[in-house]
Amino acid sequence: MPARAVLRDVRDLGLAVPAGVTVQLRSLTAMQRSIPSLPDEIHGITRGRFVDSRVVPGSLVVTIRAGLPLVHFRSCLAHEYTHVAMVAAGAVSIGAAIEEGLAEYVRWSYLRQCDASPAALRIADAMFQRRHDPYGEGFRLISRTVEGEGFPRVWSQIIAGKFTIARSTNRNERES
Repeated sequence: MPARAVLRDVRDLGLAVPAGVTVQLRSLTAMQRSIPSLPDEIHGITRGRFVDSRVVPGSLVVTIRAGLPLVHFRSCLAHEYTHVAMVAAGAVSIGAAIEEGLAEYVRWSYLRQCDASPAALRIADAMFQRRHDPYGEGFRLISRTVEGEGFPRVWSQIIAGKFTIARSTNRNERES
């Protein structure tokens, strides 16, 4: 089953994704019924119930848009599992650029290290060109920081609430 394989791979990348996460496939229309403001380009969402800023065990649900090509499904799931790991670690209210940037970084790592098919590598390379929203800008900022400090250090700073990133002045900058 692809979801289990992605879960294993994301854990191998260094994220502690808890057991008991429900993964479901839904059409874009069904996803937008749940979240009316959901943009068409969003392929996955993670939701859960919280009490006193802590997630209720077993309440996390990852929803992925039905009909995605397998490589997109898997990389989207890696992205959403990152959100699950952040919530489980207590990293909430960390800012969209950090949250989405980290999730996109894990997606990029998954595409390059775990899939590495020609299609996956094309998607990974294109991620650096994404527009300047929390996903694209956040991804580029997290990527540069991980390159300098390493993923384990960045992850531990994020979950400890001590991570900050300085915004680049060159929005077209790409570091490999």
